[in-house]
Amino acid sequence: MGSLQAERQPMPDQQIAGDAQATLPGPRDRQANETLTRLLRAHGVVMRQLEQVFARHGISEPKFNVLRSLAQAPGHRLPLYMLSERLLVCRSNITALVDRLEEDGLVRRVPDPSNRRQVLAELTPAGYERLRAALPDHWENEARIMASLSAAEQQELARLLDKLTCANDAPCL
Repeated sequence: MGSLQAERQPMPDQQIAGDAQATLPGPRDRQANETLTRLLRAHGVVMRQLEQVFARHGISEPKFNVLRSLAQAPGHRLPLYMLSERLLVCRSNITALVDRLEEDGLVRRVPDPSNRRQVLAELTPAGYERLRAALPDHWENEARIMASLSAAEQQELARLLDKLTCANDAPCL
């Protein structure tokens, strides 16, 4: 019990239900906590900057990722389950996302000629044009976001992020 007390951090200037001794447990590994906090903060900052560019083109970051995945796929089409796996999102989210892209006229659902039970998401000409229009701004934004890191630092960051990803049961690049 003594070690548990040592891990708890007092709540600054707050009392819970009148308990002057109320404390919250502290992180087991402070370095892990600080590093992950910084990673999540960087993610938030980068996502805000990406979303600003995509919004100018009438799409969101998830929509952009679907359009780009379809543009790179053979025949510009993929089964929904494969989109889900490539983008690391659950199938119900892909279904809803494809629904919205279909409403926007950027994607259409087509039957899979090799499997009648499966449907494919296919990039439409309008989807291709939207992606083509967004890509130059996106590439410029990416370069601006990463400009504070040298090429060697970017490679090291990519290596470390790949290591973290692979160690946590996600598909490795």
